[in-house]
Amino acid sequence: MRRLILASAATLIGGAALAQTMLGQSLPGQNTVVVPPAPPVVAAPASVPAAPTVPAPAPPPGLVQTPFPPSGSEADTSSGDANAGVGAGSTSQTQAVSPSAGPLPSVNNVAQPSGGTTPPSSSTAVTPAQPAPADVAPVPANNWVSGKTAELGVLNKVDGSTSTLSIPVGGQAVSGDLTVSVQACMVRPPGALPDAAIFVTLQENTPQGDGNQIYRGWMVRSAPGATDVGDADEAFRVIACS
Repeated sequence: MRRLILASAATLIGGAALAQTMLGQSLPGQNTVVVPPAPPVVAAPASVPAAPTVPAPAPPPGLVQTPFPPSGSEADTSSGDANAGVGAGSTSQTQAVSPSAGPLPSVNNVAQPSGGTTPPSSSTAVTPAQPAPADVAPVPANNWVSGKTAELGVLNKVDGSTSTLSIPVGGQAVSGDLTVSVQACMVRPPGALPDAAIFVTLQENTPQGDGNQIYRGWMVRSAPGATDVGDADEAFRVIACS
């Protein structure tokens, strides 16, 4: 029993000393340097793994091109090989073709209408429209009523004086160096726009009466610009016709 107790005590003392050594605590009077163990070495991989291969996407149906048909002996050879393959029970792979790339139907294959009648044509002859008539302003009736006495206003362009001449139809009067003769006088009928016109002849006044004729024609009250005659010293305008 005594020996067992002594062995246990020795074991405890040795374990305590080992623990102090592992923790870096030195015994009194000793200098101990503890070196930590080196980290484990990690080995590099032998080769870099290849990237996964992504399959290419299938093209859309609209972009599939129709192959050109073979010519001559190639067509016969290919047809013979195809028939042989079908007879042998082998499976053949057909290329997908876009519906838009297919051949057009033949004209002879178009169904004709029953009864032998020809379908009506979709295009009809279009008759060009006649141009619309141009808008024309109505022309009032040119109605006049004859008068007997013409009344003219006279402006002397030299001194600016004015005067009035009352001349019966078929008569004449002298104004300055001009002789005024009235051949006709007319007015608008009742209900129409009021207006007056006088047919006059203006002639130079000479003792012999053979002076030059300066003006001959109608003078209208609504058109006073026609009353200024040539280089004469007088200008005339229509006042009234009665």
